[in-house]
Amino acid sequence: MDISKTGLFNGQAVIVSFIVFLACYILVGGGLIGAAAVSKAAAESADSVGVTIPDMVFSYAPEKLVGMFEVLGPTGREAYLAMNAVDFVFAVAYGIFFFITLGWLAQRFFPSRPGLRWTGLIGVAGAIADETENIVYRLIAGGSAGLDGSLSGIAAIASPIKYMLISVSMFMVLAGGLVFIVITLRERNNRAFTR
Repeated sequence: MDISKTGLFNGQAVIVSFIVFLACYILVGGGLIGAAAVSKAAAESADSVGVTIPDMVFSYAPEKLVGMFEVLGPTGREAYLAMNAVDFVFAVAYGIFFFITLGWLAQRFFPSRPGLRWTGLIGVAGAIADETENIVYRLIAGGSAGLDGSLSGIAAIASPIKYMLISVSMFMVLAGGLVFIVITLRERNNRAFTR
């Protein structure tokens, strides 16, 4: 299979979007400004016992969200705001990665069904849910008043939607990538035997 096709769904776009996705993933999870830094900063706070970063929780009751940020303490919330800024970029990066990769895989495996190229919108929807969650988290961590009601409820709904859509997208990328590798290896073996 030739991975260099023209258009948006091509092998080079998959590779570039994966590199950007991976770099953002390392930043968000890393010790400099990521989740590890938030946990470390929160541990320095006198209030922090059993620190849970809301981004890392699949589901929670809306009324507990503000409490999660209070437990981080001022230093933890400040570190969280830095991580949250990178998380905005990360959601865009993985949304683009899923969109391009799933579209490319669909184009490879189902060329007669061009509508399947839009399967990547599942990942984009996950990224939109993540961005919705990020906005609410940023407002709460930044100390905006009166956000323990409906906005916390929106984040509590967006969080499991984000996780489900990202999980489905990741499964499809892994399964499609595995099938692509198997087909590519089989084609190379067939060419080697015919020579």
